[in-house]
Amino acid sequence: MNDNILFQKIKDRDRAAFDTLFKQYYSQLCRFAYSITLSEQDAEENIQDIFVSFWQKMSSLDIEISLKAF
Repeated sequence: MNDNILFQKIKDRDRAAFDTLFKQYYSQLCRFAYSITLSEQDAEENIQDIFVSFWQKMSSLDIEISLKAF
């Protein structure tokens, strides 16, 4: 699914779209966070917190470039 469509569905509070986003980016983001924290547990917790915050603030977010860049 195209990121722009996915983003719009998430803005409409589509839980399945959010789950798709999570599955699509979670591992990649955890690897990136691990390169900074050097702790697998800290990396996973940080990324989970980001996804929770993303869901909570979705209606006020305006992503113009791409979800990946965001």
